[in-house]
Amino acid sequence: MKKKNLLLLSVATLFALNLCGQTWTHQTTPTPLGTLEKIQFIDSLKGWSVGDMGACIFTNNGSVVWGNQYPPVASNEEITALHFINVNYGFAAYSAPGSSYPSNVIKTSNGGTLWSFLGYGLTGATHIYSLFFTDSLHGLAGGRGTDVNNGRIYKTSNGGVSWTQITFPGTNYIFQIQMVIPAVGFASSTGTIFSTIDSGIR
Repeated sequence: MKKKNLLLLSVATLFALNLCGQTWTHQTTPTPLGTLEKIQFIDSLKGWSVGDMGACIFTNNGSVVWGNQYPPVASNEEITALHFINVNYGFAAYSAPGSSYPSNVIKTSNGGTLWSFLGYGLTGATHIYSLFFTDSLHGLAGGRGTDVNNGRIYKTSNGGVSWTQITFPGTNYIFQIQMVIPAVGFASSTGTIFSTIDSGIR
């Protein structure tokens, strides 16, 4: 059987696994790092991981070596969502822990070498836990609102410059959004899963 390499997140540590998870090894990462909350590999070599303390790290050799990237995020803020659509275009969301201010979205078009601030477009969302873009313009964001047990889903059609809140049949936080094709996707929440067949509009 062909060996497969995957990655799992822990507190300031990355583990690589072989042989379907039977063997794990530590991966050397830059220090200091706090909790790494999200990870994504766009192919077998290139991947990113983000988390608190504004951490954003990148590998281009399959996790042999990780290096820092420097998005415009303060050390007291946490990056809570990440999604790359290819090796160049990626998006991330961040906010300050315990903050009542809206989550912010940043974008890169060169693999994370430079990131640009897209503004405070996610009105009413204090934390965005998931981003999913089907192309460089169209994307969804899910997370929590300013009220307790008040989930949020947003859509953008201009690359994250502006966002529109979408009504969905639930109130709990949205933790993950996954689109299978541009029109069909799923969102996970506390104790339930939501689906869409029209790009998340309903």
